[in-house]
Amino acid sequence: MKKTAALLITFALLTSLLISCRNDEKNEENSGEETNLSSEASEPSFAAHEPEMTIFYVRVDKLRLRKEAGQTAETITAVPEGSFVTGTGEVSSFRDTIELRGMYYREPYYKVVTSDPEPQTGFMFGGGLQPVYAGPAAGSPDMAKITELSKFLLSLPPSELTSGAKAWEFVRKNFPKESPAVSDAAYILFSSFMRQMEVEGMFYSLVDQIEWKETDYEAIYLGKYDMSQNPITTSLSQNGFTLATTEGSIFPVVDQKALSDFFRNMVSPAMKEYIQLDLAEFQQPAMDDAGIIIPLEEYANRSVAWEKFNSANPHFLLGSYTREHGHWMSLTLLSGVDNTPVADYETEKVSEDFEKVWEYILQKYPETQLAGHIRNLQQIIQKAGGLYNSEARAYVDHLWEMEV
Repeated sequence: MKKTAALLITFALLTSLLISCRNDEKNEENSGEETNLSSEASEPSFAAHEPEMTIFYVRVDKLRLRKEAGQTAETITAVPEGSFVTGTGEVSSFRDTIELRGMYYREPYYKVVTSDPEPQTGFMFGGGLQPVYAGPAAGSPDMAKITELSKFLLSLPPSELTSGAKAWEFVRKNFPKESPAVSDAAYILFSSFMRQMEVEGMFYSLVDQIEWKETDYEAIYLGKYDMSQNPITTSLSQNGFTLATTEGSIFPVVDQKALSDFFRNMVSPAMKEYIQLDLAEFQQPAMDDAGIIIPLEEYANRSVAWEKFNSANPHFLLGSYTREHGHWMSLTLLSGVDNTPVADYETEKVSEDFEKVWEYILQKYPETQLAGHIRNLQQIIQKAGGLYNSEARAYVDHLWEMEV
């Protein structure tokens, strides 16, 4: 069950990453931080040597600016969604787990400075913030352009399909060729809005009206379905969506190839690499029906690629997602998933496929953190006479619970 839950969590992170919480004027208390589940000391999210400047986008309406870090600290003001604040570099030494409109975030508090209507300094919960720039002050993006994009996207109803075409038209017109800093921020805000449409739009009800053939399922899975052959799929395509299939269902998803084609040659090298890694997984999914459906060696290659990316880019703007995703991929190579078990449930004997992929990783990627985990796990299994016993499971469970 842990593996199934992890799969669902990762899917939720992917589809709801950066989704802006919309205005809720009825209850200010429900528009910022909500349920505080736990607070625990931990290391700050960022490594040493902070970027000179970090600019955050406020993605929760009426997010509280507090005098100190912590949910019980006095509120200075409530900052509206779509605002931008600047980090001071100070991060709380603990993280809170807080529910923001139905989703849980475990993040520290960041000391920031607001700019509108007048500068105020305080702490904000990281779950309501999205970095859009981290680097030298001299290289910061043109905030007038980014603010214009933010305001336009906030004006569009995400539940209406035609908002996709309007958003794409605005981006193509106003961001034809920009600096990497501007392009990174624009990509984050725009892709966030498109994913918000995917989640809130319920466009699957349109797809349900189509009578699908078996050949359609295969074409969609292979990315070869002709979206122009049906008025509904044509409309989806014109508004920035394509189709995906899993567990016998067909549903609309953001066209990540279109996003890649438009942004990849304008964004920073790190963002370009992220887009390429993400697109590869979109075009050839690794999971279906709670099972790994690509060769385990390829799955290992992807896992190591994310580990190396996160190591090389500790301050990446979408690092909350990439670290969690990389962590999840590496640990499923130790724990298996429901329909690709690491060991026989009755005999506890390790699967031959997992034994092979572990040796593959140790030989090809011996210096990685993943290889280190495998060596530790193999020692435990060897002591148990070759069985994936309770001690082995406890070791992997401990890794699952580690902060990333």
